[in-house]
Amino acid sequence: MRFLLTVPALLLLGCAPSSGIITPSTGGIVVDDGDDDGGDDVNDPDGETDEPPPLDVDGDGFTQDVDCDDTDPTIFPGADERCNERDDDCDGEADEDAIDAFTWFADEDGDSFGSLGSEQTGCDPTAGSVAQGGDCDDADPLVYPGQVELCDSIDNDCTAETTEDGLVSWFRGDRGGIDLTAEFTSGSIDAPYLFQPERSGELRLCGVSAFVRMVLDVSVDIVGVGGAEENVLDASEADNAIVVTNADRVSVTGIMLRDGFADAVENGGGIYCEDVNEIVLDDVVITQAFGELGGGVFIDNCEMTAVNTIIKRNRATIGGGLYVQSGAATFENSRIWGNDASSVGGGIAVRAAGAVDIDLIDTTVDLNETQSFGAALYAFSYLSTARVDIRCASVDGRAGFLGNEANTTNGFENAIYMYASRNNPLSYTSDACDYGVERSDEDNLTSSDLYWQLAGDVDRYTLDNGESFTCDEDNGCRFRGG
Repeated sequence: MRFLLTVPALLLLGCAPSSGIITPSTGGIVVDDGDDDGGDDVNDPDGETDEPPPLDVDGDGFTQDVDCDDTDPTIFPGADERCNERDDDCDGEADEDAIDAFTWFADEDGDSFGSLGSEQTGCDPTAGSVAQGGDCDDADPLVYPGQVELCDSIDNDCTAETTEDGLVSWFRGDRGGIDLTAEFTSGSIDAPYLFQPERSGELRLCGVSAFVRMVLDVSVDIVGVGGAEENVLDASEADNAIVVTNADRVSVTGIMLRDGFADAVENGGGIYCEDVNEIVLDDVVITQAFGELGGGVFIDNCEMTAVNTIIKRNRATIGGGLYVQSGAATFENSRIWGNDASSVGGGIAVRAAGAVDIDLIDTTVDLNETQSFGAALYAFSYLSTARVDIRCASVDGRAGFLGNEANTTNGFENAIYMYASRNNPLSYTSDACDYGVERSDEDNLTSSDLYWQLAGDVDRYTLDNGESFTCDEDNGCRFRGG
């Protein structure tokens, strides 16, 4: 009997489930090898199921099994790490050794510039680090690249080639400095610049010559770097070079004051000092100044100390170099020379209205002139409440009164004139001071070296080198050592 398979029956057979596969070797017949691996043992000899090969979705040359982000073609093993908070090179870390990492500098002083040699690289700054380096002093917040250079012996702008020559700077405590170079150099011979600070501070000049005058009523330190020959302040005869009043302390170092002309206050063309607790001069030259009282310096109720100071070629009616009304003046290793007074006291004049103390230690008063008397020194206490004590002391043999000249013929042509009475106490002490050798080049061009007047009694002395004696209102002059 013959069976016929209808088309529907054949279709049902083709759709039946089978564990076999159709291969060329079986002529398209499904072969079931019974191992559930989806293939036949002939063509799949290991008997295991084959997985499809991994894909490279982003086309970066790395397949999914090694590419940690196969949706981004810039991420793959060995890629350059960048600062993007992503693992670009698929090593499990982000941003390490990034090619676009920044260089950071440790900033210890908080001036936004880091110190040299403190460089670190990274995508993010560490605490206290900044992006700008080049700070040559990371302990000073006022020193960094681009800072204004000041006269302070510090490389403020971290540029070694920058010079401080010609700079003027004003400092107030720890608030940093202000460049005043333009202001100081703006003065002219017809209109000197007026420096009149409202608050205390330090003024520094680095090799400056300028037309300047000063009015000071606060504590100020004035420093000329390089010394008096390198820093010249010329008042151009417009007024006093420096007027100091009602200040606690003023110091002047390494400055030449020139061409002061006392106008508003009339006295002390070089320095006028009134009611100042302390004024200190060191390496100061005061020259070519004029004042009615005290061509170089006028002192009234001031305590002055002058070291390595020269007062020269000044003019006055009384006290060509120095005039003291009350207060104290101590000179050490200094010189008062070549000054002129049209009346009395060519070098120094004292007309005491209060207590006066003058110490001349290793200081020479020489070549001064007067048209009357006291070519080198004139001292007079004109109030009963006043007292005058003057001392000359030669420690190394350089102190004394030499070559002074009194251009008068009235009998008062003397180098030192002193008037004392019991109502006008005055004392003078000489410790090994020089007064020139008579008829030598150093001799004072006067009839006497010392004119001592006690009330109505007058003593005139011609003195030699190395003289030691004391004169006072009680005992007159008493010589020591022979």
